[in-house]
This record gives sequence, C-alpha cells and structure tokens, in this order.
Amino acid sequence: MHFSAIYLVFYLIFQYQEIACGKKSNPDKPECVPVQRFVAAYTSFLKQIPWHIFPVNTFCTDELCVYDYDKASYWFHNATSDELCKAQNFNHNRLNVVQTLHDQMELIWGGAHCQNCVDHKNETDNFFTLVQALDECIMFNSAQPCEPCAENYTHVQDYYKEITTVSKGEICFDIEDRMNHTRYSWSAVYKCCKDKQHSTKAFIGFATAICSLPVIFYTMMYFITMRKESRAQAAMAPLMDDQPDEEDVAGDPQPGCSSDGLVSEPDLFHDDVSIANNLDQTGVKEGQFIALDRDQLVDTEMNITEEHPADGDDVSMLQIRVDNLLN
Repeated sequence: MHFSAIYLVFYLIFQYQEIACGKKSNPDKPECVPVQRFVAAYTSFLKQIPWHIFPVNTFCTDELCVYDYDKASYWFHNATSDELCKAQNFNHNRLNVVQTLHDQMELIWGGAHCQNCVDHKNETDNFFTLVQALDECIMFNSAQPCEPCAENYTHVQDYYKEITTVSKGEICFDIEDRMNHTRYSWSAVYKCCKDKQHSTKAFIGFATAICSLPVIFYTMMYFITMRKESRAQAAMAPLMDDQPDEEDVAGDPQPGCSSDGLVSEPDLFHDDVSIANNLDQTGVKEGQFIALDRDQLVDTEMNITEEHPADGDDVSMLQIRVDNLLN
C-alpha cells in the first residue's frame, strides 16, 4: 500500500510535468498555470531530499530545498485562490490529487520542523558553527580527542540545551539529528564520555548491593536459627540425663506385686507361710486355728505386716488369707 501511494504520487507528478512542459496539452481546456508551477516545484523538492538524509539530515537547512519548498507553497496558494484552478483541480473527484500532493509535502516539512530552522536562522547557524569547530578539533586530534576537544563538546551541548528550551520541543530535525550523531561519536566511537561510564559503574554496583541484601538477610537468619536450636538442645541434655527411663521404672515392680500392680501368687504363698510361722511362734499348732482368739490373730497379722511392708491392697489380701484360715 505504501509503495502504491508513492508510485501514484510520482506518476501524477510526471503527468503534470509533461503538461507544464507542453508535451501534453488540451487546446479545448484552459490551463491552470499555478497548479503546473506547484507540481514542478514540488518535483524539484522531492528530487533533492535523497541527497540530504544521510549520514545526517540536512534538507531543512539546504538552500535549494528551502527554495523549492517555498516556491511550491507559493504556487499552491495561488492555485487555491484562482477560481479556474479550484474548479478544475480541487474537490473535483474523490482522489483530489493536487491537495494530496500538497499535504504530503507539508507532512515531510512539518514532521521535521524545518520551519524552525528557517525562522531561527541565526541560532541554527551558530549551532552548526560550534559543531564544525568540534569536528575540526576531533579531526586534528583524532588519536586522543577527549581532553583537547572537551571544551568544544561542552559548548555544543550547552547551546543545544538553549535551543531546545526556546523551541519548546519542536526543534529542527537537522539540529536534532546532528546532535545525536555528535553524542554517539563522542561517547561510543571515541569513548570520551567518562562521566557516563562512571555513572554506569556506580549504578551497577548499587543495584548489585541492593539485590544482595535479601540473600545476606536470609543467610544470617538461617545461621541464627540453627545456633538457637543448638543452644536449646544443649540446655535440655542434662535434664534428660537426670530423668529415669520409663522402661526401668516399669520394669521394677514393688515387692509382692507383678508388673501390672497385682499381688503375685508366690508372694501370696509366701504370706501364707509367714502366717503359719507366726502362728507357730505364738504356740499354736496345726489343727488349733479355730481355738485362737481374736487378739492372737490380730497380733499375727501385725507381725506379718511389719516383716513385709506393703500397700493397702496387700494388707487386704492378707486379711482375706487370715479369714480363710479361721474358716
């Protein structure tokens, strides 16, 4: 689509050029001279542009380009004020070719803010004079231009800032493009922008320090936590050594009891023998248990309890045994 529009523009220009030169004319149709002159000037303007866009843009400050633009603008305004030209070339159909050609010319000229260079010619000339002095200094000190040409570069920078302030951002593209090219050569080609290199290194160091803070913090917290746990375990070790093992406590049942707290059968048998021995010591013989009075039985029971201390459950069991003997 873009190439088709360009082709159409050049085709129309060529057609109007032939008409202006008299190669094609219609004797029955009155000629609109302002439109023909506009197309001729616009064609000359377009032919000049390719020679002023590399390596930097210069068509805004080129005298021939400025002349062709002013000439094309002049004839276009004459065409719009002529009734015959307006009737033949403007709003005649959907394409409206002459108006389209003028709009494209204004798009190029206005997009580059070329009029800023024309209206502020003195400032533009002063800027390019400073740039030329810098270029001559760099050429003369091509091996090491940083120190000898630092002052020239500073002058260019300061003057460019003044122009930017005055133009309020709508700076002529010739000046803007030339300044960009100068900055690139000074910093990237000749490596003279030491302040920028220092700032870059400082920024990298600062960013590295900030990014390493979380790593340092979590590493310190990990070692602090591990140290606290080690101290807690060391403090709990003596307490654990002083407490008896549950297996040892459970494995040593009390005399007369099994591991579950019940009186074992051998202990009960041992208690029966003790009762019999105590009865023998009191002079009671076998077969005379019934003849014993209550006091003797109580004394016998107390003697057994003193010889074999036990808890309340053991005493109850002994009483049951004595009752069995009495019965």
